[in-house]
Amino acid sequence: MDFKKIYNKLKKGNNPGKILMGILILVVLIGEGKLVYKSVQIKNYGKNAIGKLTDYRDGGWRGDFVTYEFVVDGIKYSNDFGVKKNSDDEIKKVFGLDFNVIYSAKNPKYSTIQLKGLESLRNTIEYYNF
Repeated sequence: MDFKKIYNKLKKGNNPGKILMGILILVVLIGEGKLVYKSVQIKNYGKNAIGKLTDYRDGGWRGDFVTYEFVVDGIKYSNDFGVKKNSDDEIKKVFGLDFNVIYSAKNPKYSTIQLKGLESLRNTIEYYNF
């Protein structure tokens, strides 16, 4: 792939490639902005709860996903996080154990779980070390 040719093509006048590249950058920035917002909410309004891992799903090429649940004021919440592909044997060993969940008191849907020694399996971006 000749990046110089691509760059020169994009540099010329009105080009659909520029529009597409602008849209792509905007989508990435919005997605990252949501992650940062969620992390800031957890950091600034963080409370603790006890959570349990409840499900492990194959996510295809993106890796796998684990669902955890926790209760705040009698309401059950659940959230997902990504883990390395084929880590189900290690994760399923700790199903049913209690883990610390940090959630935003303003919006408990924003949460993160602390995995006690299994953090190396996580592949989800966290902007703060909770």
